[in-house]
Amino acid sequence: MDVELDEDLSPEEKETRSRTVAKIKSLLSKSSVKSMDAEQTDFSELDEELQQQERIMSVHRALATEASIKRKQITAKAMSEC
Repeated sequence: MDVELDEDLSPEEKETRSRTVAKIKSLLSKSSVKSMDAEQTDFSELDEELQQQERIMSVHRALATEASIKRKQITAKAMSEC
């Protein structure tokens, strides 16, 4: 690939190159913003997954608590019948 120095370019060529560089920088910055948006979307999906797991764990805790209460009631009833 041939690399030309700015000194070897005419004013028109320098202007064209400058506009090209500006376009590339603009595209890169827009691409970077889109990439950041995609990452935020991924985080929101992860957040939803964590919330779902928390709901499941909450149900498990509630069932375990209910089972413990029932066990204590049955044990108390059995002790009172003796």
